[in-house]
Amino acid sequence: MASLHYDILTDPAPLQVPVAGEERQGSVYIVVSNPTMDEVIWYSIEIRVPCGQADGDLTAHPKTITARVERNTATKKGEEPVVAWDDNTGVLTVTAQQNTLF
Repeated sequence: MASLHYDILTDPAPLQVPVAGEERQGSVYIVVSNPTMDEVIWYSIEIRVPCGQADGDLTAHPKTITARVERNTATKKGEEPVVAWDDNTGVLTVTAQQNTLF
């Protein structure tokens, strides 16, 4: 059973998919929380951003995306996850240290 809860927020809301040849700026926030009273061991979270020229893709230029994890209280000090943004594939991977509790 999954114990983590995911919310996706955008700014502007709703986020607009650009038409051909157009670029629009916006932010996507993925909020991960643990709504239970139990701590959960977590390993990684992978987020795939739709990049390319197809309908529904958010950008044709993934190198322009700034991906980061903001400081939070989900992990203890010294157990901050490793954040890797692949601007070729449009994938953000957040990897926990071994046996990190969320």
